[in-house]
Amino acid sequence: AGFGRKADALSGALHEMADNVARHSGNDPSCPAPGLIGYHVSDGNVSIAIADLGRGVLSSLRANPAWSRLNNSKTALMAVIEKHASRRIHGGEGEGFKEVFRSLTNLNGVVELRSGEGRVKLMCAPDGSRQAQPQFTGSFSGLQIAISCSLAAPAKEVIFPVDYLT
Repeated sequence: AGFGRKADALSGALHEMADNVARHSGNDPSCPAPGLIGYHVSDGNVSIAIADLGRGVLSSLRANPAWSRLNNSKTALMAVIEKHASRRIHGGEGEGFKEVFRSLTNLNGVVELRSGEGRVKLMCAPDGSRQAQPQFTGSFSGLQIAISCSLAAPAKEVIFPVDYLT
C-alpha cells in the first residue's frame, strides 16, 4: 500500500495493541477478556481497530499504586497518552503505547481511544507533536482503539470510529 519500511512500524503498533488485550484486559493476566481486531489497507492509507470487553483503562491503571488516585476514565486515558501510565508496578512505564504513538508520528496518524466514560482523540503530526482532545462520552466496558494513517495528508477521520464497535 506504499508504506514500505513504515509498514514495520504499523505492524509493531498492531502487535502491541493486541498484546495489551492479552496482558491488561482481564482482572487476571492469565485470563484476558474477549477482544476483536480489524484493519483496512488501501493505497497510502491504513486503519486499525481493536476492542476488548475487559476491565478498562481506569481499573487496570488503579492496580498500580502510582496511578491509584485517578478519578475517571478520561484522566486515565490522558495519563496513558501524556505520561505513559501502566498498570505494571515494576518493569517500566507504558512503553508499548509510547512506541505506538511514535510510529504514527510520520504517518499523519489519528488515534481514538475509548474506555469507561472517557474518549480521547489524538492527532500525531509529522513534526513529532501530538494534540489530544479528551471528552466524556457514554460508558463502555473495556477499551476501544481506532487508528487511521495516511502517507499523503493528515488523516481527516478514523475510518472505524470507536462508536462503530459499540
